Amino acid sequence: MGNDLEKHLIVRFLPSGVDNIYQLEYGIKQSNRIDVSQRLGDNMYRLRFQVIALAILSFLKQNPKALIRFSANDQTRMRLFTIWISSNWDFVNQHFVLYGYTAMNRWKLFEKNHSYLAITVKLIQYSTYERNSYKS
Repeated sequence: MGNDLEKHLIVRFLPSGVDNIYQLEYGIKQSNRIDVSQRLGDNMYRLRFQVIALAILSFLKQNPKALIRFSANDQTRMRLFTIWISSNWDFVNQHFVLYGYTAMNRWKLFEKNHSYLAITVKLIQYSTYERNSYKS
């Protein structure tokens, strides 16, 4: 699949029961559906999340008041997503404000190299946080 990843990877934003909050879902196109359980090799995660990050950025620019929530159906997806965020911190920090849901059942400002059960993403200019308090 390699170079054809962008043709096969589908990223969509499903409305939640709350206004302006969308659940991020991604997977591989299989006939007329998206298979969210199919795994690409871990070596593909960089390209996969680059495509996803650009889709998030595009969606949020079109829906600036929206908040994207990502909670993986398995811990591997969440771990790879947080690794990608940490590896691409300058890009992420330039465009987004992220919060992570911890095992202590709390939302907190995302910090690199921490593990989370869920992550929310919002465009910086539509967030109420103070830039100086954003931890790297």
